[in-house]
Amino acid sequence: VAASTGAFAGIGLSGAGASATNRIAAKVHAFIDGTDPGSDGVGSRGILADSVTLSASDTSLIDATTGTASVALGVGLAGLAVSVGLSIAHNEVDNSVEAYIANASVATRDGGAITVEATEAATINALGVAVSVAAGFGAVGISFAFAGAEIDNVILTDTKAYIDNSVIDSGGAVEVTASDSSTIAATVGGLSVALAGGLGAFGIAVGEVRARNFVGQKADGTADPAEVLAYVKDSAIDAAGALSISASATETISASVLSAALAIAGGAVGVSGAGAGASTQNRIRTLVKAYIDGDDPTGPEAGIEAGSITLSATDTSTITANTQSATLAASFGIFAGAIAVGVSLAKNEISNEVDAYVDNTDQLEATGAGGISITATDAATITSRAAAASAAVTIGGLAISIAGAGADAFNAIYTKTRAYVEDSDVDSAGKVEVKATDTSTITAQVTAETLAIAGGVYAGALAIGAATARNYIGWSTDLGNTTATYTTASNPASIATGNTVRVTSGGDAGSIYRYIGTVTLDRPTGANAVADGKWLRWLTFTDLGQWEQVNLVQRPAQVLAYVHDASVDAGAITVAAKETATITANIQATAISAAGGAIAVALSGAGVSIENRVQTDVKGYIDSTRGTGVDAGGGVTITAEDGSTITATANAVSFALAIGIGGAGAVSISQAENSISNNVLAYASNANIATTGGGLTIKATEAATITT
Repeated sequence: VAASTGAFAGIGLSGAGASATNRIAAKVHAFIDGTDPGSDGVGSRGILADSVTLSASDTSLIDATTGTASVALGVGLAGLAVSVGLSIAHNEVDNSVEAYIANASVATRDGGAITVEATEAATINALGVAVSVAAGFGAVGISFAFAGAEIDNVILTDTKAYIDNSVIDSGGAVEVTASDSSTIAATVGGLSVALAGGLGAFGIAVGEVRARNFVGQKADGTADPAEVLAYVKDSAIDAAGALSISASATETISASVLSAALAIAGGAVGVSGAGAGASTQNRIRTLVKAYIDGDDPTGPEAGIEAGSITLSATDTSTITANTQSATLAASFGIFAGAIAVGVSLAKNEISNEVDAYVDNTDQLEATGAGGISITATDAATITSRAAAASAAVTIGGLAISIAGAGADAFNAIYTKTRAYVEDSDVDSAGKVEVKATDTSTITAQVTAETLAIAGGVYAGALAIGAATARNYIGWSTDLGNTTATYTTASNPASIATGNTVRVTSGGDAGSIYRYIGTVTLDRPTGANAVADGKWLRWLTFTDLGQWEQVNLVQRPAQVLAYVHDASVDAGAITVAAKETATITANIQATAISAAGGAIAVALSGAGVSIENRVQTDVKGYIDSTRGTGVDAGGGVTITAEDGSTITATANAVSFALAIGIGGAGAVSISQAENSISNNVLAYASNANIATTGGGLTIKATEAATITT
């Protein structure tokens, strides 16, 4: 806190800063490794017990709060107040959690289970707040307040449960389970207030807040996917009960980011400016795998046999992001001017691979009616809300109000979901199911609202609102392509049709856009000139009528279920791939301006642009069987199904009112582009298929829907 008064000048300068770094790195392992000293580790001198349980778990917690508050007061003939508040935090968890049996012989008596489980539940709870208040009063009153807050949260984990190069003889069930429920909850807020009063009063308030939250990616952007692996490798298993291998990922990112700025100035001349920016970037990258790879450990034993066999890989990763900015600028005086600008940006991405499979296994047998189930399921979800609001109010002899609000959301899901049997021989007394399912969902709500009001002898009001959204499933930005005519750090004299610009900073960094407009864009000059010359970064690249992204590449979401180079002898056999990707987007921009006076002019403009794309590769098939081929006591069903859905609503509302001599003008523009491009195949090729109690069904279904 700083306060100053003086007959001539009162100058108050205040600054507050807080910075925190928190890191956890842990290695949590529970294991049996080598139980036959002097031999190969899998001989008869192993472990015999009523039951065996190996469990490794982690519940690391970072609970961090970083906050600053700064207040400055200046009172005098010239009253000057400057206040700055900064809050910065970095939190990171980097853990390895493993439970395993390796190079061992392990047995249990009748009814005794063998359990191998690894559990990761790391949590980061982060709160960052910055508050800045400045007040200047005098014949000349000047105030400036800035509040900035930034938080980076990173979780890098490997979670593994496995049996490797071992011989297992269980009198009961065998369970191998890996799960990751890591969570990041980030709340970031900034508030700046500037108050000024005097014959000449000038108040400026600026707020900027940012949150970056990553699971499976380092803070510098380097990919380091979280691993959730449950597997049996090169091992022999004889289980009286069920064999269950399960990997599940339920990582969660929840981010709330709010920036607000308030500026009020009153005097003979009153000028106020308020600007607030809020941005969040969230990303999840995970490898989720449940599998059997090889059944022949070092030693005489071979093969895997159990009452029933289940392999399950599941992902339900979730990102929930709420990004908001709000500004208010108000001025009163003979001359009154107010400018309020609010910007909100959100970028959310999930890039996961989910696999359940049997590979390189010559003897896999389920002796009971429960049969064999191999399922891979992805249900990644992004829910994003980006909102910006601004208001400017002036009352005076000459009153001018300008309000602008912009909100943009980029949401993308790139996933691979695969369930398969390959290079293996499978025998089941019951069913065999191989199923891959993807139900990825993006829900986006983007709003921009502006209000400009001016009243005086001469009054002018301008309100501009813009909202954009881009939602992709199966498309991504090629960051390896860096070829462009200019970057947003360039300062060319103009941009001509066909020129390309690469974005170098912010949530859209790495994207390259080609100008497709027909009117050359000239570098702003005079009062419109950009101080640092980097005018390209202020261009609206999301305007689909003026720009197109040239490094947006196809990266189809894969949903594959198949049997390849394998034999299967079972009851009913089902191979099914199903995709129901869903995008729901609502976007709205509202601009209202009102001016009243002897001479009054009111202008408003609202624009929205929305782009939604879905591209998937959905396949269910049996291909290149070996040995006795596929022999089903029941029927054989092969299906591939797509029910992708896009529902898009785009509204632009603009209203202008002028009371007095002058006029009002309002413009609203709405653009929407939606596409679904899928490949759906179900087939049998180079396969020997026989059924004795049922038929053969091969079916591919496409039921994509776009509602706009």
